[in-house]
Amino acid sequence: MTIPKSKENLFYKNAINSCINSDYLNYAKEILNHFISVQPNDVYYKFLIHDRNAVINLGLGNVNIALNEIFEAEKIANMQDNNIWKSIYLSDMGYIYYRGIQDKKETINCFKNAYNIIKNNIPYPNRKAELLQQYAFVELLNNDIAAAKNDVRESILICNELKETYLKSKAYNLKGIIELHCGNTENAVEIWNNNIELCQNINNHTCQIRTFSNLAAYYLSTHNIKNSIGYLNIALKLMNDSEFSYVHFKELIINYYRIALLKCEDDIIKYIRQTYTDKDLYENFEKLEDYGYDTEAGLLFFNGANFIF
Repeated sequence: MTIPKSKENLFYKNAINSCINSDYLNYAKEILNHFISVQPNDVYYKFLIHDRNAVINLGLGNVNIALNEIFEAEKIANMQDNNIWKSIYLSDMGYIYYRGIQDKKETINCFKNAYNIIKNNIPYPNRKAELLQQYAFVELLNNDIAAAKNDVRESILICNELKETYLKSKAYNLKGIIELHCGNTENAVEIWNNNIELCQNINNHTCQIRTFSNLAAYYLSTHNIKNSIGYLNIALKLMNDSEFSYVHFKELIINYYRIALLKCEDDIIKYIRQTYTDKDLYENFEKLEDYGYDTEAGLLFFNGANFIF
């Protein structure tokens, strides 16, 4: 019995996405390479191959490859003049500029346009929940805290209706950051603690790392260094056990460096510089060396620490 091409293509798409979401990047890459070898004729899947290749390579820390692949996806979406496809590549391009390059202006432009280009015709409710989180992040970067709070609340409501726990865990992580900016520190910590349990239950490893990282950042910002180091070490261990590169968690590494500077731990400072060689991190390390451990560096800086969406 021959499987219809449409079902075969959908199988590859779902398998790749499932592996990415479950922290199996190398499996995702293997499946994607097999998908490329069968040469799908459908132009949507040609677009999707480039887009997923960008996402996988960003996860693996290959930022330049990720950029090249997302530019290829952009070409196809623009040639087809398909706004839904444009929104997809813009979202993923936004993550490359955020996580991979830490370019605030391009991050804002991509996430903002990803939402605006289809805001009156978003095809699926889970896509709306995802876009609302990205738009809330833009509003947070622009210091429009009230708008960010409203949009992340709407995203969570959609996730609850859909019983969509993967996106919900990402929304809660972001909601904690927003509550912190509102001065609701106890609420922020409670949200993050609850989110850790949710991430464990659904095996959302990357969001779990970010949530532990944000708890470490919170305690660093309140000068509770003992608690900060405790959460930081958990986040670092989870990151090292993950298939995702440290490039995905630059804020965690910046805070690691902040604490090493604060405690004058020269061996750890040397280790960090030798291990985490990303250009953006190097520039941030230099800034902290020159102006002090609590100097503003990287994106999502708040009260002497970096938080991560």
